[in-house]
Amino acid sequence: MGHSAIRIDSRNEKEGVLVPKKRKGTKNFMDVSLELRKKDFESKAGRYFVDILPVGVQKSLKRAVLETGIESEDGLKWLKHALSDNGNGHPNSPIARGVYEDPYNPRAFKYLYGEEDALSEMDKGYIFTSGAHAIYLRLQSIIEKLPDVIKKERRKLKLKKSEKFVIFNIGAAYGLDTIYMMVEHPELADKVEIVHIDPDEDSLVCGMKYAEKLGVIKSFKFVTEKVENYEKGKAHMILFIGMFCPTPTRQCIFTLKFIKKFLVENGVVIFSTVQEKMLMEGPILDFIMWTYGWRMYFKADDEPGQIATLAGLKHEKAMDWEDEIGHNRMTVARNPKPSVLGRVGDVFKLVKALVL
Repeated sequence: MGHSAIRIDSRNEKEGVLVPKKRKGTKNFMDVSLELRKKDFESKAGRYFVDILPVGVQKSLKRAVLETGIESEDGLKWLKHALSDNGNGHPNSPIARGVYEDPYNPRAFKYLYGEEDALSEMDKGYIFTSGAHAIYLRLQSIIEKLPDVIKKERRKLKLKKSEKFVIFNIGAAYGLDTIYMMVEHPELADKVEIVHIDPDEDSLVCGMKYAEKLGVIKSFKFVTEKVENYEKGKAHMILFIGMFCPTPTRQCIFTLKFIKKFLVENGVVIFSTVQEKMLMEGPILDFIMWTYGWRMYFKADDEPGQIATLAGLKHEKAMDWEDEIGHNRMTVARNPKPSVLGRVGDVFKLVKALVL
């Protein structure tokens, strides 16, 4: 997710020289106060993560986070260690290697969700951070909150008992959020049709195997293509989870404006954003993610609601929720009935979005 902040320049691959790419306009760990960055090193996760590193790499990590930044020799030394072979044929950090080679590959989420054990001490340190834990908590919050939203929306749309409530889970990857939700809420089995849409066939196949193993496969469809190519009806609900975390605000608005065409009138979209609270409480994790190429665009408190409104949707603020520690926001927005005044308003919103 996100483009790599530091890559190996192809001109220097033979020499193995790591060459940094400059950051673009987003808040990052260097925007966090020095006091909070030091405090993060004193936390339980921060101490664990530092203690497992060789002394020289410990010093480089601290200097990079506290003083010199990601594009320094300190940052490069840290990255080189994370990607280096540990002597047993594996990198010191398999998560680092996987994300660095393909930032959009969801494999790291298997470790964050606890589906697979971390393969190295470095990766255990990563998983122990509050920001990484928040990804697991985001999953749990969706499992807990979404069934009530589905039931209320069925009533609001006045669906017949025999009519399925259709959910498009766009960019679903493994789709564990909705798969586990169906396991815990079997009463929904005959009431929903959940369509996982993702061009990554390997991830969808993995999700399909989970659904089969857990006995909920009949509630799902798995579509291996980009959503813009999907032409089989519209959804009562769209889930867009994790897709806006590495996405600038302006792009979020235009993406949401595009995907709302897959919603029925008065249907809802639920999208997640990573909030600035995560950055403030976990600057070390942000540094690590930057070096791997997993850059986040942290959103201010009122930003998700603005994204929904500027995309021409009605923000259902009372329906929003967050993960347990407030790092991830789930924003609920409704596709309103079109009107002449609404279209004029959409033009105004579009102009406003262009200046963000």
